[in-house]
Amino acid sequence: MMKQFLFSCLALFLFQFGMAQSMVTGTLPQSEGRTYHIYLKPIEGLAEFGETMDVEADAQQRFAFELPIQEAGFYQLSIISMFADGNKANYNAVIYMKPKAKLFVPFLPKEAYGLASDAKQVKDGNNRLLLEAQESNLNQVRALFMADFEPQASKQQLQAFYSIADSLTKKSKAQRVVKDYVQLMAFNEYNANMYRMGMALKDPKDPQYAAFYQQPRHPKAYFNNPAILSLYTGISSMVNYLDLAVGIRPYSRRKDLNLLQKQVAILKQTVTHAEVVDQVVKRMLENYISGYRASDSFEADLQAFQGIANQLQQEELRHQVVADFENLRFTLKGADWVNLEFVQADLSKLKLDDLKGKYVFIDVWASWCVPCIKMIPHLKELEKAYEGKNITFVALSIDEDQEKWAKKRDELGLHGYQLWDASNTFAKLMNITGIPHYLLYDPAGKLIHYQAPAPNSAEIRKELDKLLAN
Repeated sequence: MMKQFLFSCLALFLFQFGMAQSMVTGTLPQSEGRTYHIYLKPIEGLAEFGETMDVEADAQQRFAFELPIQEAGFYQLSIISMFADGNKANYNAVIYMKPKAKLFVPFLPKEAYGLASDAKQVKDGNNRLLLEAQESNLNQVRALFMADFEPQASKQQLQAFYSIADSLTKKSKAQRVVKDYVQLMAFNEYNANMYRMGMALKDPKDPQYAAFYQQPRHPKAYFNNPAILSLYTGISSMVNYLDLAVGIRPYSRRKDLNLLQKQVAILKQTVTHAEVVDQVVKRMLENYISGYRASDSFEADLQAFQGIANQLQQEELRHQVVADFENLRFTLKGADWVNLEFVQADLSKLKLDDLKGKYVFIDVWASWCVPCIKMIPHLKELEKAYEGKNITFVALSIDEDQEKWAKKRDELGLHGYQLWDASNTFAKLMNITGIPHYLLYDPAGKLIHYQAPAPNSAEIRKELDKLLAN
């Protein structure tokens, strides 16, 4: 009798535990040679904290996730399709899950490699709205890419994002938080595509320029929604809005600090949400760093930069961006190199100080960088031309994967000083935002050229001949 009672209690516990799990399930198109890997990730700030989950579709191309959640939230559903011919395709969608909820989403094939949710078959009203809105937005983005740009006509096409959201939310019985997110996605798509298309407008004095960038809906409410931080182009669209507000073109990277301060002031007048303000200011400061070239005005620029950074409310962000700017000292002419330790091809360690005594030419590259690989033969020729001279040539890989570095190194037949920076620290400290990137140091380890001429240029040989003749 006691055993039966305990068994009944255990069964009841397991039943209740299973009922407490939210479920996300789906079916995927079955086709020969196509397999799927599916990920489910909580969107930071919009869902309970948790790790990304991943599964592979079964033989019937079905998948399932269990979510032990206590609060409702938004999640990113990502599906990677892999094909026998080596192609891959990604599908991403935002879903909304509540405790104990059960969501089933059937997917349909779209064109050769794509996917589309069969949103009308989704029973859950919140997610039917979300998926319908996202599919409609994708279709509208494709239409914009296919259409020729004409300011007035394109402006009307952009308006479709709002029309879609208005129509879908009006007839939906979804929760307010989901409807608000759909409207936010419409605002984001409108702005992201507006700024992309507007790059065709070159003259700010053109009357069509101001008319095209006129916002049909005031952005203040959208900017103050912290969910905007979860959207891929959310912050960049806010920065572009601030560019226009101070009279410069969107995507402008060359800004002085006085202009940046004006943008921060406008941002604070428009946005009251502290986290949103911090993230936008952080992005603008990071953009400034990536476009900055250190000069004799560095110390004065640092002081002005700190003045803006001090307006960040989060202390950790404040310290990080200031530290990143201070690292730009390493890019000043005559600066000592960063004496980091790197891994060599034979897995032994080497520090840059070990190379002192000769000029050092450093090629920062990676196995996935096509321009880098195209330049390798020229680097080999340059190294051969100066063999036996007072100069050392170094190829410094910033690959994340050591095996990929080793494989490509062997394929290219690279010898000599082959170094690997596993943590990418060198490139970060040197503010290297694009590769290949070349640096030249003197025998004492002091910087001669932060952006040295490329190996296939006449300038580098002229420079080396001059230095090595002394």
